[in-house]
Amino acid sequence: MRQALALVLLVGFGSIPALASVIKVTGYEIVADRALLDRIKPLKPQFLANLGKPYSRSLLLEDVRRFQLLGNVGMVRTARKPYKSGQKLLYRVEANPKIRSIRLVGVTCFSADEVLGRFTSKPGQILDYTRLFTDINTIPSIYLEKKGIMYADVIDQKDVAIRDGHVTITVREFKMGDLVIKGVKGAEADLVRRTFQVRKGQPIHRNKLLSSLCDIYQLSTVKDLDWYPRFDKPKAVVTMVLHVIPADRTREFTGIRGRSD
Repeated sequence: MRQALALVLLVGFGSIPALASVIKVTGYEIVADRALLDRIKPLKPQFLANLGKPYSRSLLLEDVRRFQLLGNVGMVRTARKPYKSGQKLLYRVEANPKIRSIRLVGVTCFSADEVLGRFTSKPGQILDYTRLFTDINTIPSIYLEKKGIMYADVIDQKDVAIRDGHVTITVREFKMGDLVIKGVKGAEADLVRRTFQVRKGQPIHRNKLLSSLCDIYQLSTVKDLDWYPRFDKPKAVVTMVLHVIPADRTREFTGIRGRSD
């Protein structure tokens, strides 16, 4: 069982006048695991500098941020209690675990090791959430760079699970869903649909998508074209919406042309 230590930073007001309408910080109590104690001690002057200042939520968040910047702090629980005509701020600080493994789920287009090889987070390190999520944010660019695939991402906090030092990351590889064509019907819509090269259920390759849009734009029956994706995140499906202006109609709407994200 881990032994908890209390690092108590208490300093009196001295000559600072007390204002009845202002709650001031009059003390700190920081409870941490022994392994964190040496990392926390250098922060002591920064906490002491706040003694005598009016309490505010922004001050509290600044304190929490100091702990997080240590790089190995996973959870900071906060509380307050009356102390010397003011408030003592209480912090219970919990350490991040050591990374035992990192596993990717949902990667089918290439080896998960190719993605993990780009990560700066490695097994054996103390888990640093900032570093981990920076690594995760590189995943879309890795897909685009290696395979030209758009819309592969980790989109939700629940896609990242951390248990006993084992990190599991679920990547959602969005596939092509329905193609919705607006502005034209019948034979004109069928022609646009046949020209679109990305088939339902396929990954969306950037070159194939842009080539399709270019080919549609070149059709003699098309005057202009706008497009945008709609994402079904739970199903990892993209509905592509094409808004076509026929060649015999003037442009009656505004939009973003060629949007790729």
